[in-house]
Amino acid sequence: MNEILTWGKEHALLIFAIAIILFNFAWLLLCRKQLDLKWYVALVIAILHDIVGYTAMRLLAIIEVGGDISKAANMRLFGAVFLLPLLYFLVAKLLKKKNAVVMDVAAICLTIGLVFGRLDCLVSGCCKGVIFFGLSPIRWPLREIELVFYVFFLIHYGRRILNEQTHGEVYPVFMIQYGALRFLLEWFREEYTTSFGIFHLAHIWCVISFAIGLSTYYELQSKGKKVRR
Repeated sequence: MNEILTWGKEHALLIFAIAIILFNFAWLLLCRKQLDLKWYVALVIAILHDIVGYTAMRLLAIIEVGGDISKAANMRLFGAVFLLPLLYFLVAKLLKKKNAVVMDVAAICLTIGLVFGRLDCLVSGCCKGVIFFGLSPIRWPLREIELVFYVFFLIHYGRRILNEQTHGEVYPVFMIQYGALRFLLEWFREEYTTSFGIFHLAHIWCVISFAIGLSTYYELQSKGKKVRR
């Protein structure tokens, strides 16, 4: 048993990558009514999601330290938040699907990926919270808080998407909520990259995420009002 656990920890990234593909593949199959995808197309999208998402997270970690790979964190989740919409916008265009529908489905794919991203943090021991009011070794459960947020988001919006009760707002809503949550949590996280006084570099990504999500959400609301008129 110990050997299995050791092997699992050493290969956690690979295990989680495969898990993300399988869970996203299953989610895309559940969305057949919305997307009308062949199973093999859904599998290709799930694989591309994993590749692009990980590449984006790794790239942002490297950018944060000015290109010095030796100082870079393993990955930065905001990389996937920012770049994956481009992949799904391209998917919508190539498959001639409604962009709003594709982006709603994509928000769940992203959240599934972030769940396993944070699980990888738990296994590897990175992205820990600071000591809880000096009560060593107790730390702020930041990774666990994020995981709870992801689960509630998946349950709430996954159900709404399957019931066709969304209209393109899910991804921007996620960016708003995630940006706000991470902005608060970052003050309690151990930070290994550039800081600006009381602010971490991650605070910048939080503000960008919140701003993009909010502007996109209100743009969708404005378009919706014009259509209803």
